[in-house]
Amino acid sequence: MVDDFAIVIKALELRAEEQYKNIAELKTYAKSETDEWENLARSIGFSKAPSYSSKEIKNTNLQYHHIENSLSWNTLFEQSKNKLAEYSIKPDDIKLKPVIDTLNKTDLLAAFLIGVVSAFLPSIGPQDNNISKQLNDVQKLADSGKLPGFIQNIFGGNSDLIMDSTKAGGAFHRFIEGHDILSILPEMVSEYGCISGVFRTFQHLLTDSFGRTGIPIPGTNLFGDYIAKILGQKNVTDIISPASLSHYSAFRMDDAVSTGATELLLWGYHKYNKTSECSLKKAQMGIIAHGVTTLAVLIAAHTIPGAAMTLRWRSWVNYTSLTALLKYCWNLNSAIIKLDKENDKDFKKIMNNLSELKALRNDSYNTSKYLFLAANVENSVSLLTNF
Repeated sequence: MVDDFAIVIKALELRAEEQYKNIAELKTYAKSETDEWENLARSIGFSKAPSYSSKEIKNTNLQYHHIENSLSWNTLFEQSKNKLAEYSIKPDDIKLKPVIDTLNKTDLLAAFLIGVVSAFLPSIGPQDNNISKQLNDVQKLADSGKLPGFIQNIFGGNSDLIMDSTKAGGAFHRFIEGHDILSILPEMVSEYGCISGVFRTFQHLLTDSFGRTGIPIPGTNLFGDYIAKILGQKNVTDIISPASLSHYSAFRMDDAVSTGATELLLWGYHKYNKTSECSLKKAQMGIIAHGVTTLAVLIAAHTIPGAAMTLRWRSWVNYTSLTALLKYCWNLNSAIIKLDKENDKDFKKIMNNLSELKALRNDSYNTSKYLFLAANVENSVSLLTNF
């Protein structure tokens, strides 16, 4: 079923076409005084045919009540249905041109598939030769100092004793102590100074982010330990296992690859479809795609038999895509606020046109100007309603 807005929009379009047609016909018939001119004048709303002058048309009494009532939705809607009936148009047959901000079925499907493909991209292929494995190999080479010279300098050399001083071992030792940037950075700065301490922390965490267990997202241990103490425990790993933290509260370079793939595929889709730069469609698709990328691995791990084991070295929540999603939400909200302000201006313009229209009719002055203005009001209301 077509919605009420579509009916009103179509009726407004018909009225606007009538207005412009009437203007053209008035100009044609105004060249001579004939019965046709008088009949035409009555048909478009004159209570009495205006007197004719080769220079101007005077003393008119136009009857465009639908324009005066156009800001009353119920009245406008009822008039719109009547207008469609005049043209024998069935509401269900209305096909309006899609606006640039409306997502169609293809957009929705594309956004969903982009999110799914990007989420699992690091794990696609043989486990000993997929993207995730290749990223893990980078960490091993960095730890052993075997990367090319310049790249090795970025990753750093030997591990810092402060960050690796914990007695905890095992694959998930980073989630027990020493790798939450919010808790370890002050210690590193105190030990090595501001610049060196920050740089060494960055190098260490960068290297570990390529590893299969990842690194804690900022605040995992700092705030987690605080909550644990409130609950009567010593630290966060007493209430949540390190392995679970690695799934639900970690960053891996895999996550960045998935997020980057999402952005790249979205860019390609919009480029191919020539999406307008000012369209809200970009933000809407970004929210959907990154929302899927954020949670796809988590959903798969809990619903598909055997997936939890296959995806055991992946982040089950992608916080990088979550950040991108929040950015798109911010952009969408900002764009809507901007459009609201622009529409407020358009509405004021319509009100000004309407006031001028009434003044012209009351003064019985200048028919042509009245008709042009009436058409302008109809088009303005149509554009505003269409948005």
